[in-house]
Amino acid sequence: MKLIIEDGVTNIGAHAFKGCSSLIDIEIPEGITKIGWYAFEECSSLASIEISEGVTEIGNYAFSGCNSLKAILLRENLIDIGNLSIDIPIYTKPNSMAHKYAEENEQGYVLDEKEPDIKILVDKVITNKKQILTIPVEVKDNYEIVGVKEETIKYAINDSNVQVPPDGEFTNNVIDGKITYEMQEGKKYIWVMVEDNLGNRATAISEEINLDTKAPELEITYTPSGKTTQNVIVTIRANEEIQEIEGWTISVDMNENGKVDISDLLLLKREVA
Repeated sequence: MKLIIEDGVTNIGAHAFKGCSSLIDIEIPEGITKIGWYAFEECSSLASIEISEGVTEIGNYAFSGCNSLKAILLRENLIDIGNLSIDIPIYTKPNSMAHKYAEENEQGYVLDEKEPDIKILVDKVITNKKQILTIPVEVKDNYEIVGVKEETIKYAINDSNVQVPPDGEFTNNVIDGKITYEMQEGKKYIWVMVEDNLGNRATAISEEINLDTKAPELEITYTPSGKTTQNVIVTIRANEEIQEIEGWTISVDMNENGKVDISDLLLLKREVA
């Protein structure tokens, strides 16, 4: 059974779920500020608990006897921690109240202040001809048990690759590990921001995305340039890289049947000036 506490609740009272052996997963929302004494004691099947950053106080023995828990994440905003009486590691940030508690009570702990790793895989999707892109984003936390919630992975798009956008511009969510972007004229950059479940935040920027609708400047030469029965090398020089040539027509003298076959006469050579 998964317990989702509704918005509006601010306090989980003492003994509230004590001995609830069917309870497996808990989400404690932002509005909760206090977890009372013995609140989840002897919840023997409890394997996962998400304690929001709104919680500032945890009472004595709140998770005592939760034998299925492998670890507990305690964020740095906690200011009052009772006797937890647990034999599992605490994951927290350096110099937090949870760090101090763990040292004073000889409790196993892991300190995590490393930001998550972000990869924006623009190079796998960009072509000049696409105007709507699906861009994969990979996010990996330093510790799997800490993890990252997908709803915290957000992105912003602007024309700067130097200044990180303000938080208020990260309004778009990465969904199923992908960004869907309708390209805009000119050079753009995608910024991705993510926060892990201990509050470690990271940002990353994509490679340049450029919707270029301006035709390249071309110089075309033929070798040899006169009439010939030999292969003709067509050299195309351009002021930018040519990704694709869709085709061309060529004026030639027709044979006696009024037809000409040039498929075997042209060798194409592309150069960037």
